Amino acid sequence: MRKYLPFIFAFISLVVIYSNVFLKENILNQGTSIYVELEPVDPRSLIQGDYMRLGYQLNIQDSQNISKQKKFYKKTLKIVLDDKHVVKESFIGYSLPLQENERLLKTKSSQFGENLYPVSESFLFAEGLEYCYNQAKFAQLKVDKKGNAVLESLTDKNLNDLNCESQKRNLNL
Repeated sequence: MRKYLPFIFAFISLVVIYSNVFLKENILNQGTSIYVELEPVDPRSLIQGDYMRLGYQLNIQDSQNISKQKKFYKKTLKIVLDDKHVVKESFIGYSLPLQENERLLKTKSSQFGENLYPVSESFLFAEGLEYCYNQAKFAQLKVDKKGNAVLESLTDKNLNDLNCESQKRNLNL
């Protein structure tokens, strides 16, 4: 039995990984697109290479309540969207049913607890694409009905996908 333990653990690990991938792919395929304005933060790491730190402007209306709370890790926000699906404002907590222009968005706090992030805090990209990603003004997220989000792309001020990776491929040809 002991000789099979590594295989059992490997199998369980693969099941967990593939189920997580399946859930994210399901959100990408069936989720609703929303756009969150980005705050301009753009560091460079010697170890990681080029990356962009994503600061999301969620326009939280009851932000005084957040600052009074010493520690928060996960919050579900009710977000209000405009006609282009851009987040106008958000509120901590929610009541059902939601209006047509409202969605749920699950967030977690950053490493130091000062900001809420719906998805990743940083975005790694290939070297030499910083000129393209500097144009990013919005993050396009896919959100399911429960508020789970996946980062789909970064867009310009007109909500057009930047397509930076394809631009690099065209430059290399």
